[in-house]
Amino acid sequence: MPHVDKPAATQTTKQVIALILSFTAGYVDIVGFLGVYNLFTANMTGNTVHLARNISQGHWGDAALAAYVLLAFVLGSLAGRVVIELGA
Repeated sequence: MPHVDKPAATQTTKQVIALILSFTAGYVDIVGFLGVYNLFTANMTGNTVHLARNISQGHWGDAALAAYVLLAFVLGSLAGRVVIELGA
């Protein structure tokens, strides 16, 4: 099968969509950080850092909150995958 190049407009559209999604994730993350107990809502790396920092400093309540957010993310990801598999 011959290789068919995608039109430049399609590539540009994909790049614009990627930028919009990246900006949206960053915006949601900072709004969540400022409004939800200094925890991130879009990216879990920051919550993992908060968890480790709070454990190392003995702030058990804050560590539990960060762990809860991480657990909710993992369970939500698993539930989403189950729904996808059932739908397929």
